[in-house]
Amino acid sequence: MGGTGVDEHAVMQLICEGCELAALTSAIGLKMPIEVLLAGTEGCLTLHEPFYKANRFTITPVEGEPRSYSVPYEGNGYQFQALEVMRCLNAGLLESPTMPLDETLQIMQTMDAIREQWGLKYPNE
Repeated sequence: MGGTGVDEHAVMQLICEGCELAALTSAIGLKMPIEVLLAGTEGCLTLHEPFYKANRFTITPVEGEPRSYSVPYEGNGYQFQALEVMRCLNAGLLESPTMPLDETLQIMQTMDAIREQWGLKYPNE
């Protein structure tokens, strides 16, 4: 926690059902890569920065040489969420079958549990 009470940097380790493991880092005052690394038994996939609108990725197999690919990307990285909201509104849906409310609430509960461990409270709490 920074002097102003803001969570300036964090390291999180999440263990999910089925033994999946996620290691996450975030920081607002540090220069860090904005990448995603997905590792599995056959190798790794890296979404290069900024991961939320990556136009380059690398596949690194356990055996063999890494292969990098470039793909065109247009937008700011959040246009897919906006398009889904518009699709649901036009269809008269109250929630997206792609990202149902229950899943959103589960994510928020996880984030609240992480904040509780840090001792981070928002002014309205």
